[in-house]
Amino acid sequence: MRPILVADLAVNECYEFRPETPLDIPITAFAGRTDPVAGPELVEPWRSQTGAGFRLHVLDGGHFAVFDRATSVHAEIARVLRNEAAPAVATSAIVHMRQSET
Repeated sequence: MRPILVADLAVNECYEFRPETPLDIPITAFAGRTDPVAGPELVEPWRSQTGAGFRLHVLDGGHFAVFDRATSVHAEIARVLRNEAAPAVATSAIVHMRQSET
């Protein structure tokens, strides 16, 4: 666990935000309601990093709320991935069918 914490702190010390074009993919974020480090008010600005939708899930708890509520967090991630992947799979199938017809 220590190497992870050291790396996390190192990133926080040297990271410098540079504005760039928003992503064209949706972002789903999680924040602990009472997290003093990355609470909802600090995670909300990620909304500006995408033009394709943003969902913020506020969890009861602090900085480790995503671990304390891992089952529900994993279920939400799986749900989002299923919903986001479905249009791509359908589009791929349609393209493949059209290519087969020619």
